[in-house]
Amino acid sequence: RCADVTGVQTCALPIYWNNISTDGWGVRIVDLSSTAPITDEICATIDGKPIVSTSHMFTNSKATSIDVSSLNSSNVVNMGSMFDGAVATTINGLNKLDTRNVTSMYLTFFNTKVSTLDLSSFDTSKVTNMNNMFSGTSATIGYARNSAEANKFNALSTSQIGRAHV
Repeated sequence: RCADVTGVQTCALPIYWNNISTDGWGVRIVDLSSTAPITDEICATIDGKPIVSTSHMFTNSKATSIDVSSLNSSNVVNMGSMFDGAVATTINGLNKLDTRNVTSMYLTFFNTKVSTLDLSSFDTSKVTNMNNMFSGTSATIGYARNSAEANKFNALSTSQIGRAHV
């Protein structure tokens, strides 16, 4: 469990809390060298303020797998570079992420090693920046929530992903 203490965490997972604004917190992992799967529960608030950014949360993580199913992302607006360069071959819990308020997904899966990305639960209706969202990813199969979002994903000219399907 995590404690709501300004700038200090008591989670088993070494996580760095960053107060990015008066509206909320950003959170990212600190121990990038560990290859242990990331499965720890992630706090939804710190000092009563919600997590509003997961930008760079797992950037360059060496973990073999990542589980985000416990992350309360209902207040997150920035998921830019969230998994950028992560070597995990599986990311569990993507279907649990609440993306309805996200406006930025630039580089979210940039250079990731996952082979399949099921984003069929992602609501990208408010996203205004998807630049290079899939650039360099190992994913060759992708799934989208509906045809409009599949078209958005497929329109990313720098995408390495195969065609996204509904």
